[in-house]
Amino acid sequence: MKGTAYPNLFSEFTVGSFSARNRVVMAPMATNFATPDGGTSERLIQYYEARARGGTGTIIVENTNVDYPQGANGAVQLRLDEDRFIPGLSTLVERLHMYGARVVLQINHAGASTRKELACGLQPVAPSPIPASRGGEVPREITGAEMDAIVERFAQAAYRAKRAGFDSVEIHGGHSYLLAQFMSPLTNTRTDQYGGSLENRMRFPLAVVRAVRRAVGDGYTLFLRFSADEFVEGGRTAEEAVPIAIMFRDAGVDILHVSAGNGYSLPKQIEPMPYEEGWRVYLAAEIRKATGMPVITVGTIRNPEFADLVIREGSADLVAMGRGLIADPEWCNKAASGRQSDICPCISCNVGCAGSRIFGDVPLKCAVNPLAGREWLFRDAAGGAAGASVSAKRVVVVGGGPAGLTAAIYARKAGHDVTLLEQAESTGGQLNLAAVPPGKSKIGWFTAYLNRSAEKAGVAIRCGARVTANTLVDLGADAVVVATGSRPACPPVPGLASALSRSVVTAHEVLAGKVDVSGRRVVVCGGGLVGCETALYLAGMRNVVSVVEMLPEIGREVDPIYKEELLNKLEDLGVTFFPSRKIVTVQDGHLRVEPCDRQAAPEEIPFDLAVLALGAVPAHELYYEIQGLFPVVVRAGDCDRPGKIIDAVWQGFVAARSVTEAFLSQKS
Repeated sequence: MKGTAYPNLFSEFTVGSFSARNRVVMAPMATNFATPDGGTSERLIQYYEARARGGTGTIIVENTNVDYPQGANGAVQLRLDEDRFIPGLSTLVERLHMYGARVVLQINHAGASTRKELACGLQPVAPSPIPASRGGEVPREITGAEMDAIVERFAQAAYRAKRAGFDSVEIHGGHSYLLAQFMSPLTNTRTDQYGGSLENRMRFPLAVVRAVRRAVGDGYTLFLRFSADEFVEGGRTAEEAVPIAIMFRDAGVDILHVSAGNGYSLPKQIEPMPYEEGWRVYLAAEIRKATGMPVITVGTIRNPEFADLVIREGSADLVAMGRGLIADPEWCNKAASGRQSDICPCISCNVGCAGSRIFGDVPLKCAVNPLAGREWLFRDAAGGAAGASVSAKRVVVVGGGPAGLTAAIYARKAGHDVTLLEQAESTGGQLNLAAVPPGKSKIGWFTAYLNRSAEKAGVAIRCGARVTANTLVDLGADAVVVATGSRPACPPVPGLASALSRSVVTAHEVLAGKVDVSGRRVVVCGGGLVGCETALYLAGMRNVVSVVEMLPEIGREVDPIYKEELLNKLEDLGVTFFPSRKIVTVQDGHLRVEPCDRQAAPEEIPFDLAVLALGAVPAHELYYEIQGLFPVVVRAGDCDRPGKIIDAVWQGFVAARSVTEAFLSQKS
């Protein structure tokens, strides 16, 4: 692309008959947007359409089941095991082609990565009766006849994809799905011709590749995704990656999509926030150098400067982003035109795109982009507006956290005159505290983005503002969005209130740097996300740290992908956990706790400092004070319901929307 700020990234890519306008690939990520029977929905089409319209060169549509129900993956998943699914997928391709994107369909069999309830009660199949992940269901050993049938189903699905108009198909051979399970000595302990040596473990995956190649013909470009290193004891290592790549190349694969990890090492597959940008590019680079094949690299690539460097240095031919394009479907258009500062940054929180989708079976969402997966509902907002037009009103937003900033931005985009009042000396609210613990600095990216977006939209921001009802009256507010956040909860434990500020402080005070804590005995009261991350922060400052939690599980509401690594880090730093303990009293530097089941004797935990991380309560006094004083009063974020970033951003968007809708209803 001539004149682009990143000429390597936005150069054309061609291999065989496949040609893309740039080197950016949307990595396949399941959405749960399909119809209940596995068909294509308008919601799914518009989700992908937004990324095609945003300039993405190649879109790899999420993993599609070739063998229903045995190979199912996800609560609702696209299917291509029958001809009746071709028309819907053809419509998807047509819509994406309208915007110049190349479209690839990933085809897959979940193997042991499915569950009985997803597979209509059938027991999962796998090379050996070994779960695909910790706590996963035990599969039964697949038979030779079943393997032959699945090979044919892959081939038939690939041929259907070609008939539907897809520019290519990608065979999924990674991430603990069936083909990867055969390839790995961790999940394949067979003693027949399909187990043991690498050649034997590759026999079934190669049979699939050859069958697909025959089905689609020699002139059709074929992608394959695999994990170059599973990063788990007993699994495949990078030493086998090049030999595997050569086998796939010789069997007919044109482009290798080099990923990593499996069900036992999810953080290496869907990296949490602490991982550095592009940390696994080296895997693709080694395979490209050894085989001469075109390769796609993937994994926490966020910035166009970095992506351009990857292409320029020859580490990969294509750069894939999944979560980055969920966060901002216009990533490519913005980067190519030099507007990289306008890109909404993915912060790798994994809450909406992975955690709740994978473990909760809900549709994909995004913490930083309230429109992700909702494009079909809010096409006007996706285009830059924030609702149906109405004459401009004076909107005052009280609170400059994520909910308040989001509300202000979208209200301004709707054409309103918006003023944001923030009590602190800077905006960001609790985002500023959340970015303090080790590995959480990416949250600061989002704070900066919100501030830039508000300024660019024309929001008038006043910090250091003490807001009362009179303040809002003086400003002539037509509508008020109250986003005043929350305050730390302080339960009625004897001795707790009297110890506050002396030997008991809040996690907020610690993370804000208001407490000098080093080389002391610290007990953190509360083992949720805030408590665990505060404990991590304190343990890294030479404190002896304990965590007390009433629930039997530490970090119960923490994103499952992040949780394992977080708890491991805490254990490595010597943090002691006291789960299933209720705090009874606080007195004379001791925390008295008793087991929740009361079957054991109470304990006393000595401390120099106790840190409260016991949740939050809404700071909603202003909201109730101004009811009836202004035509429209709405609230958003923690002052309504304390929650996570994803909740605050969504509620901020909804608040802005509701302001416009309220005036429309009054007009009618």
